[in-house]
Amino acid sequence: MESGWRREEGVIAERYKKNEIPSFIKKHSKTNPNEFLVFEKGGEIYLEIGLGDDVSRKIVEGSDEVMLVDKSEKTMQIGPEKIYLPDGMGMGVSLEIKFRVFNSEHFSKNLMGERKRFFMEDVRDEIESDVLSGHVLPRLQKKLSKDFANESLRKKIASAIEKEIKDKFKSWGLLTGSVSVTFSMDSMPAQTENYENEEEAEALKPTINIEKEKTPKEKMDEEEETKNLEEELKNLKRAKELTEKKFYRKELSQESFQRLMEDFERRIIEIETKLKKE
Repeated sequence: MESGWRREEGVIAERYKKNEIPSFIKKHSKTNPNEFLVFEKGGEIYLEIGLGDDVSRKIVEGSDEVMLVDKSEKTMQIGPEKIYLPDGMGMGVSLEIKFRVFNSEHFSKNLMGERKRFFMEDVRDEIESDVLSGHVLPRLQKKLSKDFANESLRKKIASAIEKEIKDKFKSWGLLTGSVSVTFSMDSMPAQTENYENEEEAEALKPTINIEKEKTPKEKMDEEEETKNLEEELKNLKRAKELTEKKFYRKELSQESFQRLMEDFERRIIEIETKLKKE
């Protein structure tokens, strides 16, 4: 006999149709105080109670769907997400986010959608596609390593990212207990040749040049552009994959999905063409 909500590992919420409602929901049982029953009818929430409270058959049968929600605080670690900066330095961005479901209506409509189960991993996918790949990482890739060496600027950048995450979580019906952003410089810029003077540099050039040899700076710029293109390509492919998941979970309309996929494909082809030429 069912005695409570026995959910899979990592499940935050689970939805049942009217004819699927488990028998334990209709009975009074001692449960986790953070577990709640959300009754939905016609796509709207009309009642929310603790799972351990008495639930009359009349309430259960009067709803179209019932959503079980775990509102306990969760902790998620993300990263380090690797990017390359214009000055050749590699950097990692790591996040630690503590959150919990707060607004069941926003959570149901703006995050869970039509899914039967919603997992911690689904939150991670949304953060990586909607926040990191879509907004944060492209902006960070335009900054220089000196921006992150300056403590004041680093804190300002981290604060802006924290605010963006909190605002996004709020729209999803999630309350953030804390957001921590850390940066780590993890590689040295490409090595370049150093000449004492122009005469020495000229003397070291080949006597015959079929093609003009690139200067060390030009080589470094090309290497950096290649790194940036490869990083952008990786982010685009990841965002494309997550967009496909959203569509298959019926979170995107056919029109929106088609438009996004066309944009992804166009940019991916542009970058792959540039990389082949290089």
